[in-house]
Amino acid sequence: NQYLINLKIPLPPLPEQKKIAEILGTVDETIEKVGQKIEKTERLKKGLMQKLLTEGIGQKEFKNSEIGRIPKEWKVAGLGENIALEYGKGLTETQRINGQYPVFGSNGIIGYHNEFLVRGPGIIVGRKGTIGAINWSNDNFWPIDTTYFVRLEGDNIDLKWLYYRLSLSNLSKL
Repeated sequence: NQYLINLKIPLPPLPEQKKIAEILGTVDETIEKVGQKIEKTERLKKGLMQKLLTEGIGQKEFKNSEIGRIPKEWKVAGLGENIALEYGKGLTETQRINGQYPVFGSNGIIGYHNEFLVRGPGIIVGRKGTIGAINWSNDNFWPIDTTYFVRLEGDNIDLKWLYYRLSLSNLSKL
């Protein structure tokens, strides 16, 4: 490429080039090690979620159910009996007034607005685009029209527990 061949760059003496490359190489190695630790921690979390959300904590007795083996004192319930999925509301980028409230699309935060549609905390589920993606907001938020947000029906489900349960459910395959 002619542009690359003709590119002008500052050229320090070779010993300084080597020192700069060594410093930046050390930073790259550190980033890689941190990335490996994050991956390992994420795998640990996924395994822990699988165990806790299917076997509970310290359960000794289990029973067979229509969805498989579960702790004896647990019951099987239809999700629709306990939650409602509400539609988000359109809010284009040009309509947004920069503020403190996250605006969620189907794949996560896509901006911020000065108003919220839903009082947090809350679960946002991708409806179009990244269908079935699960997001969590600790704060009040605005889910746009490519998403659902979860509204609890009753008081027998912890919202954060449900977020983790839905995260494990691979909703994109439904």
